[in-house]
Amino acid sequence: MSRVKELKDGDKPFTLVLDDAAGNCFVYNPHAPESDPKIKIEEYERTAEQNDDLGISFMDTDESSY
Repeated sequence: MSRVKELKDGDKPFTLVLDDAAGNCFVYNPHAPESDPKIKIEEYERTAEQNDDLGISFMDTDESSY
């Protein structure tokens, strides 16, 4: 718990990685609308496994099936 307290109090630097394949995360940016120099955003293509987990691979988007 002392390590968590150090992180919470800003006594130890750390990196928090939010891997959000669905793009649903929200991180408050006190510098908005400018970018926050402490936040690094990396966009990437979802893997086939992530698409399966999210149900995207099984979606029927063919209009003729409606």
